[in-house]
Amino acid sequence: KLEAEMDLLNEKVEDVNQQLDLVEQEKAQKEKECIQLDSELDKLNDNLSKSNKEKKGLEERLGEVTNCLQAEEDKANRLSKLKIKLESSVQEASDEIEKQKSARADLDKAKRKTEADLKTSQETVQNLTGSKADLEKTVVSKDKEIGQMQQKGEEDRSQIA
Repeated sequence: KLEAEMDLLNEKVEDVNQQLDLVEQEKAQKEKECIQLDSELDKLNDNLSKSNKEKKGLEERLGEVTNCLQAEEDKANRLSKLKIKLESSVQEASDEIEKQKSARADLDKAKRKTEADLKTSQETVQNLTGSKADLEKTVVSKDKEIGQMQQKGEEDRSQIA
C-alpha cells in the first residue's frame, strides 16, 4: 500500500513537475511576449514623442503663419484704404480739371466777346475820330463863313453909316 501511495505520489510529483515545466514554459513565453510588448511600447512612445514634437513644431509654424497672415491682412486693409483715398483724390482732381476746363471755356468766350467789343469800340472811335475831323473842318469852315459874314456885316454897317 505504501508503494502504491508512493507510486501515486511519484505520479503526482511527475504531474506537478510536468505542470511546473508547462507553467515555466508558459512563463518564459509570457516574459518573451512582455519583452516584445515593452519593445513595441518603447517604439510607440518614441513615435508619440516624435509626433508630439512635430505637432509642437507645426503649432509654432501655424502661429507664425497666422501672424504673417494677419500682418498681410493689415497691410491689405491699409492699401485698400489708401486706394480709396487715392481714388477720391483722382476723382476730386478730375472734377477740378472739369471745372477749370469750364472756367477756361467761359474765359475764352468772355475774351472773344471782349475782343469783339474792343473791335467795335475801336471802329466807333475811328468813326468818331473821322466825324470829329469832319466836324472840326466844318467848324473851321463855318468860322470862316462867320468871319466873312461879320466882315461883310461890318462893311455893310460902315456903308450904311
